[in-house]
Amino acid sequence: MENFWFVVLYIGAAMLVTFLLFVYIALKVDLDKISLRKLEHAGADTSKPVRLEFLLEFGDEEAAKLVAESLGKDDYQTRVEHAPASKGFRCVAERSLVPELRKLKNIRERMYNTARPKGGIYEGWRAPEWDAGIAS
Repeated sequence: MENFWFVVLYIGAAMLVTFLLFVYIALKVDLDKISLRKLEHAGADTSKPVRLEFLLEFGDEEAAKLVAESLGKDDYQTRVEHAPASKGFRCVAERSLVPELRKLKNIRERMYNTARPKGGIYEGWRAPEWDAGIAS
């Protein structure tokens, strides 16, 4: 009987984690859409290129510099700075592009996959000229 409740608890926990993962993914997709709408409401013409900053945070400066170098090879203008809300470092990768939702989702996936192996996180994007973003 003891094993039965352990199995029930284990299955319930697995189902909860799966559900939360799906909610998390759905929320991430919505955040890009919400930030894109904020950009439009700020007055940006989203049918034309807009300068966007993509923000990645790391625990150490070396990891941030390695990612900045990698993104620099893909035509991003990059810089590394102290992260304002932590003791870590932030890689800021800038690029002008037409901010289409599908494009932003693809960039999000790329940034997550670039940051993760170096122990970093992708914070989201912002459009500093329009005071719009951040889609975390």
